[in-house]
Amino acid sequence: MADYLATHTGTPATPTPDDLLFELGRDGDGHPSPEQVFDWSYRVLPDPARRVFRLAALHPAGDFSLASAAACAGVGEDEARDALGVLVGGHLLTRAGGRQRYQFHDLLRRYARHRSESEDPAEHGRAVLRVLDHYLFSAHAAQRALFPVQHARDLDLRCDPAARPLDFGSAGEASAWFATERAAVVRAVALATERGEHGRAWRLADCVSGYLMRRGHFADCLRVHELAARAAHADGFPEAEASIHHELGLLLMASGHTDEARLHLTAAHDWTTAAGHDRARSAVLKALGELELTSGSVNAAVRLLGEHHRLAVGLDDAESLAWANCALGKALLRAGNTQDAEFHLRWGEFHSRRLGDSSALAESLEGLAEVHRSRREWATAAGYLDNALALTTADDLPVAARLHTALAALHLERGAPASAEPAARRGVTLARRISALSTLAEGLDLLGHACHQLRDDKQAHLSWTEALHAYTQLHDRASADRMRGLLNGTIAPSPSRPSEPDDGDTHAGLL
Repeated sequence: MADYLATHTGTPATPTPDDLLFELGRDGDGHPSPEQVFDWSYRVLPDPARRVFRLAALHPAGDFSLASAAACAGVGEDEARDALGVLVGGHLLTRAGGRQRYQFHDLLRRYARHRSESEDPAEHGRAVLRVLDHYLFSAHAAQRALFPVQHARDLDLRCDPAARPLDFGSAGEASAWFATERAAVVRAVALATERGEHGRAWRLADCVSGYLMRRGHFADCLRVHELAARAAHADGFPEAEASIHHELGLLLMASGHTDEARLHLTAAHDWTTAAGHDRARSAVLKALGELELTSGSVNAAVRLLGEHHRLAVGLDDAESLAWANCALGKALLRAGNTQDAEFHLRWGEFHSRRLGDSSALAESLEGLAEVHRSRREWATAAGYLDNALALTTADDLPVAARLHTALAALHLERGAPASAEPAARRGVTLARRISALSTLAEGLDLLGHACHQLRDDKQAHLSWTEALHAYTQLHDRASADRMRGLLNGTIAPSPSRPSEPDDGDTHAGLL
């Protein structure tokens, strides 16, 4: 090995460790190479196990399930289970994280792929298509089970019967499958793009994006959408390309890249306007309005979200109306128009309850809590936030982060910094975990105020410094200037004395 490394490394290209190991022994002196050693085990396998060994190695991820291995090989699960058992017994595979998950060693995977290319090149291509179809149609079924009230695109593709996609009886089953197969799905999008299966690539990205966004897996979501944007363009599908620009805009906005987000959202808006696609244009207008709100341009946000609301009314669709009323209500709140804000938030609550969309309902309740907070009706506002948190599942981390941040703001205003501090810290933790920059900035801002009132000035200064960086990245100049004033001592922090509730808050004694 030392001699081999000494004579085979250096410029112009240094081989990988796997390359060196795989070539070791190919020098004519009679010593076996790894490939020869693997041959000894491979050639004594029964034919069904050899087939599964060759084709399961084409799976895109590091570990894989029984169902996806059966799809690769184009066999039933019983036959695949027997073959995989033989391979595990022969130490050609290992079990990975459960009885029905498996993993190759990197060198064995490389050897198995070489055998596949040399023994059955035509089947090699069909196996890749089968595993792509397995993930595409399974993800489509999981998307429908997890978000049953949301508008979902039909696949318009024929599934290979041997791909055997999964079905899901509940949202919990779908969420568990997404969690287990997340890495595999991301790599399947990349594999589809590499193989020129552009239609499968962008459709798979579309199916998985809702789960990735709500769980806060923004890096994975950004990766699949960057791949999907190229795939949709290559596929000659402008509607899908515009949809992906919209999704990329949302992702970049959430992570604080507002200039890039604006470019993608503008591209999506241009296409939807030219195509006269009102549903898609409505969704893009909502994103553009929220981008302006994030940047502190409240009047521009109200204008865009008002246009979004008018389109939703024309569509007469419960999903569109729920989100449009909620978004417009929150923007009107920021503009100080509490009366009109409450009107739209009530309608948002109505449509989301009728639709059965817990995420839209939680957003509406968050807005209504803000309405009551503005009236200093602390207990009523807290009740709305508690109800919203009860609706928020583990699959909707961005909403949970915002709700904890709103709860911190409420406790601060009612003069309870000891209650505000843990709520703000939880909001900051969730926002940091999912890279939600706007929520992170607000949470750090509030955490600084809570710590200052609790006489922890060191933590307050640290939180406000981080908030300043976040607001600056978001291009929210007013908030950034406010942070500088707090840090320089030219602006006084929020008062620590409790505020008295309004007489109209009949539940004030609950807190």
